[in-house]
Amino acid sequence: MDLSYADARMGLSVLVYDAACRGPGPTRWLGRAFAIGRHTHAVAQPWDLVVPATTWPEAIDRVLAGCEHAGVAELQYWGHGKWGRVLIGAESLDRDAISPAGPLHDRIRALGTLMHGPDAHVWFRTCETLGAHRGHAIAQELSEQLGCAVAGHTFIVGPWQSGLHLLRPGAQPEWPADEGLLEGTPEFPVRAAWSRAWHPRTVSCMRRALPTFATGSESTR
Repeated sequence: MDLSYADARMGLSVLVYDAACRGPGPTRWLGRAFAIGRHTHAVAQPWDLVVPATTWPEAIDRVLAGCEHAGVAELQYWGHGKWGRVLIGAESLDRDAISPAGPLHDRIRALGTLMHGPDAHVWFRTCETLGAHRGHAIAQELSEQLGCAVAGHTFIVGPWQSGLHLLRPGAQPEWPADEGLLEGTPEFPVRAAWSRAWHPRTVSCMRRALPTFATGSESTR
């Protein structure tokens, strides 16, 4: 089916990625992959601002400074995630971090003032962040605090990125809380499945733009 894409005519297009991916094993290659991917995606549609970051305060502060006069239409984050969490290195953006007493609360609120309303979006291209009950909760909390749509995945992401869902402010999550789970329950998730082309709501890592889905029911392939 033909897909329309998110309207990014107002505000800037921003990419933030985890520059803290270092050390032995596969993790050390992710930082390099993110750096290469930023240029590959820009062939289809250039980024207005690219922010490699090693902490959440650094990431958000650089977005605030870079978008102060134009605002943000779309923000993608590439990095690690778990249920209800988005990670830069070992530092977590989660419900505790964005709560009124949390270390990121004021920065998230400030970022919300730059988002161009409910038609803007933040897309977490991270593993399983919107999965299980914790994923439902972070999507609701962030969409309310930012005043824009929040998108993310319920499966482990890689070349394929499955379980893509979007939640707008004031809406309730409609995707199954057990989507993407291999072990555990929505209350106590243990292990998620890898994304595959045949899993629900799958996009390729090469896709630059977020497909528009008003009801959250149509395919994103």
